[in-house]
Amino acid sequence: MNIHIQVRRIYLARDFDDLNTKGDGEELANPDGNEIALKVWTAPNRSSVQAGVPFEEDQNVLVRKRMMLKQRDVGVYNGFKPQEIKESNPEEYEKYTLNPYYHRFQMGESYYDLSTRLEAIILDLERETCDVLIIACSSVLRCLYAYYSPIPFSQSVVPSLSFSSSNIIELTPGAYGIVEKKLPVF
Repeated sequence: MNIHIQVRRIYLARDFDDLNTKGDGEELANPDGNEIALKVWTAPNRSSVQAGVPFEEDQNVLVRKRMMLKQRDVGVYNGFKPQEIKESNPEEYEKYTLNPYYHRFQMGESYYDLSTRLEAIILDLERETCDVLIIACSSVLRCLYAYYSPIPFSQSVVPSLSFSSSNIIELTPGAYGIVEKKLPVF
């Protein structure tokens, strides 16, 4: 989708703990009315909000907590590691491995559900005329990256994409596709 032709970049960053411990992550306005150079959208979880705190001091940056960026809900298995799910319910884990994009754990959501929830975020991103940094968990970044990636992915690949907290992915939409760069985090 190319709603406008202004050059802008979308940055995808994984959340990580202990970047900064001050602040409660409430949405900030731009008090001086200066032009916004960057918008930072964080997921509502603590580590994402904390990762966005250092940006709050810059008057040309608007930091917003976006509820739609919350991680994929795995229902009754929230807080479980994949190995723990496999050990506690091998049949359910087998169903997940056979169809990871569409499988929905009991009382949870699938990657398909998450992608559908993120459509509103994608539409907002398409309308943005300035750069946007999205700080969220891996499940959200997988779906957003699959949408914007310069290489098309099948749905079965989306759940296996990995994101390192040592890199930020820079995506630059253009008339003929997306240009991707990986930027190291210092």
